[in-house]
Amino acid sequence: MLILFSSNISFAQTDKKKIESLIAYIESDEITMDDFNEIKNTCKEIERLSNKIGFEEGVFIANLYLAQVFRDFSPKKIEPYVSKLDKIYEKSKNSLPAEKMVEYLLVKGYTSGSSGDFTLELEYYLKADSLVRKRRLKEYEVNIDQHIANFYSVNEEHEKALAILKKIVKDGEASGPKDDYTHTINKANLGVGFIQVNQYDSAIYYTQEAIRDGLGNFSNLHYQYLTISDAYLQLNELDSAKKYLQITESLYKENYVYSIDVVKFNLTYGLYYSKLKDYSSAASYYRLALKNADSLNYINGIQSANENLLISSFKEGNNTDLLDYFNAYRNARDTITNRANLKTEQQHLAQFETLKKNSEINRLKLLREIETERQLLIVSILVIILLVLLFLVYRYRSRQAKLKHKLQLGKLEKEKAEQLVHKLEKELKSKIDHLKENARIIDELKKVSKTEEDINEMIAIFGKSYINDTEWTKIILQFENIHQSFISELKKSIDNLSTNDIKLAILTKLNYQNNDMAEILNISIHGVKKAKQRLKHKLEENDMLNLLF
Repeated sequence: MLILFSSNISFAQTDKKKIESLIAYIESDEITMDDFNEIKNTCKEIERLSNKIGFEEGVFIANLYLAQVFRDFSPKKIEPYVSKLDKIYEKSKNSLPAEKMVEYLLVKGYTSGSSGDFTLELEYYLKADSLVRKRRLKEYEVNIDQHIANFYSVNEEHEKALAILKKIVKDGEASGPKDDYTHTINKANLGVGFIQVNQYDSAIYYTQEAIRDGLGNFSNLHYQYLTISDAYLQLNELDSAKKYLQITESLYKENYVYSIDVVKFNLTYGLYYSKLKDYSSAASYYRLALKNADSLNYINGIQSANENLLISSFKEGNNTDLLDYFNAYRNARDTITNRANLKTEQQHLAQFETLKKNSEINRLKLLREIETERQLLIVSILVIILLVLLFLVYRYRSRQAKLKHKLQLGKLEKEKAEQLVHKLEKELKSKIDHLKENARIIDELKKVSKTEEDINEMIAIFGKSYINDTEWTKIILQFENIHQSFISELKKSIDNLSTNDIKLAILTKLNYQNNDMAEILNISIHGVKKAKQRLKHKLEENDMLNLLF
């Protein structure tokens, strides 16, 4: 049995070393991110061996590399890898290497953005940035900046994206060799950034610089040549644009990549023919782009392809499919907008629930603390009473023994004992009163809350067009917490103050306009003016006008 156990340990150690060797191979320069089949086969072997010995970290790393390699492909292609990553991350995130957790968060952000969920995309990037700063993983800072720049670019905040890309390249010029992958890809990204702010000459310059610095040693250049072609198209230098389009096309034929880059390629070719006024050929490429985008579920590509089909068909004079193209474009645009709005709404609801839950936790915690203090007070009083009783019993017995011989001395001692008891009772009462006062103050403080969240909640509540009685009761109570004596002063000074007067006074104090008050109180603007006049008259009669107006 011992020999068998030792053999199992030996086999596990062998498999672990093999896993580490395969991971090192993937991370080395021997293999590039374009060697899809090699990476896939290697990662599958890592996963198989890791499952064999129960090494979850190995399974996580294998699926992480697969997700990174295929992240530009169809969401259905990457979904199985990301699903495995999610399960392992939730179960073992405290034991996974920090570097791999950063890479996982970046993959999650990128895939969220690809499906149109830009709010969640930025959230993942910021989580990755926080982890990098917390663990001081400086080597990942540039990578995260690249993803955030890409996020701004996709969301058409191009100046923000360009500022980040410029800083990345500038820092790279100062700190490292110009022919490494990181620096060359950063230059290429900067070229794309310049296209988005219509600086096409700069886009061409930096993209060609990246190619000259040796970017082709690390990856295929189809995207970079496509970027140069796009820039020449924008400059209306169609011969140069076609030259680079043909280079890009030849690269695709040599190493076809089924990804969103193909959508971009067909859109660019369509633009080239549009500028030649060959709208029929342009429409053919736009249809190819639409077909690729549909198969990839690439919603932004679907939107762009339908938009360009709409324009080229209109210019060609082909009105047959115009309505279909328009409806498809609008649906894609609305899908992107609705996803973002829905996610924002869900996040706000989650934040509200979290705040409510934390508030309840704090309330229960405070109640426990008060109960603990109350119990301690009771125990302290009982102990003191017991001590006093013991002392009195002791003194009484001593006095009885001495009374037989020294009656006078006994009287004096009795008087001293009575004085001491009186003093202790006075001190005890004072202490009890002090503790009661403290408890009362704590209880009062517990009821009063003047935090910014209270005020924001008030504003949010009044943002509604109509408020029911239950909500008004909560509003009045919360307002009284913020302005402690306001309503009570009004009630004290005006005997015939109605509930509607209180509502009107609160709205006036919060600087609402007449039309807003009318909407909130569900009355006409004229009715608001008359109600304010009546309230003003009541305040004038009691010299309280300066409290409100």
